[in-house]
Amino acid sequence: GLEPQASGFKGGGNGVFATRAFKQGEAVAKVPCDMTISSLMAPNKATDLPPWAQLAAALLHEKSLGVASRFAPYVDSLPQPQDLATHLMFWPRGLRPDALWPASPQGLFTARHALMRGAALVDALLKSGLAASEQEARWALAMVDSRSFFLGASGNEPNLSFTPLLDFLNHEVEGGGKHPNCSFKDCSSEGFVQLIADRDLAMGDELLITYDYGSSMQIFTRYAFVQQGPLETCYLE
Repeated sequence: GLEPQASGFKGGGNGVFATRAFKQGEAVAKVPCDMTISSLMAPNKATDLPPWAQLAAALLHEKSLGVASRFAPYVDSLPQPQDLATHLMFWPRGLRPDALWPASPQGLFTARHALMRGAALVDALLKSGLAASEQEARWALAMVDSRSFFLGASGNEPNLSFTPLLDFLNHEVEGGGKHPNCSFKDCSSEGFVQLIADRDLAMGDELLITYDYGSSMQIFTRYAFVQQGPLETCYLE
């Protein structure tokens, strides 16, 4: 019922399309949790790291296995560093956020915080030997930022995961001219995650979700695109 292909709107890259009609509330896709790469799968050396670094370590471990990894086709499908120039993890050294957003204290704080967090996670991956190079660490963390989502928890351990196919879905908010038409349903306690149609879908419709409800700066520093939508806040000082 689903097929990946080039997105129907500018800057969308590849997207996921319906190959048949779906009714509102119908399950469009169901992915078993054992088909996901999870932060719970991270090597032992990542035990004390936060979930974002744990998932990056798990991804790098699968990448290091090459064709021996059962996730090899998925890993091979992911964007490469040369495709990620606009992502915060690959911003040029010496780039000053205050030169980009001098009139936005909130945007400046968001960018600085994201850069500091990214640098700390890169350092942690390198010092623990979980990444072979800085570029590899930055690539894995960019993937975590832009493609992962939480699927419940195992005890007190949050389960941050890559879910093949579903993480190819594109984002749009109502102000961007294309409305979200699907949402995730976390059924990880039952061993799977579902994609549910939020309205009737016709054959050929591109499936769209809402990645996040943050400001444009929050969306930009995580997903590397600028959102055109109604989710801005005016901060008065």
